[in-house]
Amino acid sequence: FAAVEALLPFGEGHRVGLIGPPTTGKSTSAAMLIASQPRGTAVVYASQRPLEQLRSRFSGAGAHGQADLLVIGVDPARDPSVVRCFVPLVAMRLANELRARHSQVLLVLDDLAAFAEACAEVNALPIGAPQISAAALDMAGCVETPDGERSLTV
Repeated sequence: FAAVEALLPFGEGHRVGLIGPPTTGKSTSAAMLIASQPRGTAVVYASQRPLEQLRSRFSGAGAHGQADLLVIGVDPARDPSVVRCFVPLVAMRLANELRARHSQVLLVLDDLAAFAEACAEVNALPIGAPQISAAALDMAGCVETPDGERSLTV
């Protein structure tokens, strides 16, 4: 059943969740989705991995005239919880801003469980991890503007 669902195409403005146990290929699938984006698509990728590790993963992305890629990485071993918690919010804000200049934007929030753990470590936040996840999913959609249709896929 899951294999059949994986073969279905993702549409512009859709919300897609890749859910599964650790080391089952969710991040790899997201990287393949990013690599398949057409020229002119803006991609915002946020992860709880050190930026050096992410640079090696995406070293060829964007270099061959494909999507414009913005990678945000935080290191759980070095960065404080409050910084790690706000990364999805920063990524969502950037994706929303990019939607004004790109007809298609793909937002990838890799490892939301790690972001939720970081938020749980910070007791004084005005918004919790479930609300951040819900806000990210709520952002997806297609918008008709005077310049044409624009989409944000999460």
